[in-house]
Amino acid sequence: MLSQCVLINLLTALMSETWERVNEAADDEWKFLYVSNIDEFFGLPPVPPPFNAWLILRHLYLRDRGADPEMLAGRRAESISMAEAELRKRSKMAQRDLVRNEAASEGRTVQAQLSELAMRLRRIERCHARAG
Repeated sequence: MLSQCVLINLLTALMSETWERVNEAADDEWKFLYVSNIDEFFGLPPVPPPFNAWLILRHLYLRDRGADPEMLAGRRAESISMAEAELRKRSKMAQRDLVRNEAASEGRTVQAQLSELAMRLRRIERCHARAG
């Protein structure tokens, strides 16, 4: 009887530990996918397809008027770098908001939550660097 009680307690402890690991991994994966979605949308044109005809016509007009192709490419590169900077800014803001929400709900200090999130993000970046 005692051995059955011990085994049930052991099974409960193992299931609890497994649940915690799965829950932590799901949280990390959700945050990574959230940032990946933001990154994906920054690669899209600034306006949806029916309305981006104006941008295409403007580009063709400037090209036909003899605008320097390097200048046109420079504008594109500048807008891409601006988009990357905006992505970083929004990503940091989203991470900060997530940390604040989690810290408020769990009653932990923001500093402890930030250090934990930074550790998780470093792990995600290492995994992403190995995969890429």
